Amino acid sequence: MRRYRRALLIISVFLALYGGLLPGLWANRYTRVALTTAFMMPDLFVDLPLSPLKLTTSEPVKEEVTFSWGSQQAVADLYRPQDGGPARGGVVVAIGAAPRARTDPRVVRLAEGSARAGMVVMIPELKHLLQDEMVPEEIDELVSAFEYLREQPFVDGERMGFVGFSVGAGLAMVAATDPRISADVDFLSSFGGYYDLGDVISAATTETITYNGQREAWHPDIKTVRVLQRSFIYYADTPRDRDILTRIFLEDDASARGEVGELSPQSRPLFDLLDNDDPDRAQELLARLAPQDRATLRRLSPSTSIGSLRTELFILHDRNDKLIPYVESRRLAEAARGRDKVHYAELDIFRHVDPTVPANPLTFLADLIELFFQAYRLLLRVV
Repeated sequence: MRRYRRALLIISVFLALYGGLLPGLWANRYTRVALTTAFMMPDLFVDLPLSPLKLTTSEPVKEEVTFSWGSQQAVADLYRPQDGGPARGGVVVAIGAAPRARTDPRVVRLAEGSARAGMVVMIPELKHLLQDEMVPEEIDELVSAFEYLREQPFVDGERMGFVGFSVGAGLAMVAATDPRISADVDFLSSFGGYYDLGDVISAATTETITYNGQREAWHPDIKTVRVLQRSFIYYADTPRDRDILTRIFLEDDASARGEVGELSPQSRPLFDLLDNDDPDRAQELLARLAPQDRATLRRLSPSTSIGSLRTELFILHDRNDKLIPYVESRRLAEAARGRDKVHYAELDIFRHVDPTVPANPLTFLADLIELFFQAYRLLLRVV
């Protein structure tokens, strides 16, 4: 009984100290952001009915908005703090090739938690990515989404950036170098992203990662293979070519291979690249693509535009990623160093971009601490 009284006394003293110290800690920006980061962490992993962040903040406002890009209209979900306080930092989130991206529970948790933490979050619907297609047009949509968010009266235009996941990170990085917005992009977070799309297609078709002259086996997730196949088929020269390539690669119709000779001169190199499994031929086949297809790959690759990027970078990648090779983020970090601040980490507590718990508790703890400091540095830029 005495032990329980002692435990109750210790808890009471701790709560009293916490209650007395919290106002002072909250008044300091750095400790306030550190506490906010700590409060957010549990919500990144699981949807808790009650969490430190939910207990200490109000339910955010969520609304669907429309914005124009080119001659088209796009929709997005906008999350923002409920209070009518000063203008907040803004984030455009680019989700990868995920069906129902805006309604994915993980995405909703991230957006709601970020809004509770004090930022405005915009998640545009990238229709081609919803169909597992990567096209340059969606870079322009991300630029327009950023412009739309920048104009909102509740957003502080000097604290704005992108957060990208998977292939969405690559598109966001290219968008961030666009002259229309590049001067206003204050930060960019790439999670499980890529550096060069040509290298990704080579790794996926040959099941081999090449880095610094060394090769290692890599067994890509079928999702990656399908996204790349659909994207390259989208670039094919004619509807007839797209039909042949679709039946060969997406429908596994062996008889369609008898029609390969009917492909146009522009589309035949697409077949050769998608059908290749020899890492020694990958660069040669990429070089044989039609000029317009090589231009598309360059447009979609941060490797082409990294020299124009002038912002603080936060780069994270799963060490055992089966969807995007981890070396893509290493290449990105190496190319960006020397220009601006670059924060890079490889983690084991995610599978691609999905939170998980590794078997080794020490690994989990070390990665959790690394994730905390990455998130803390990012939040310092936006809240």
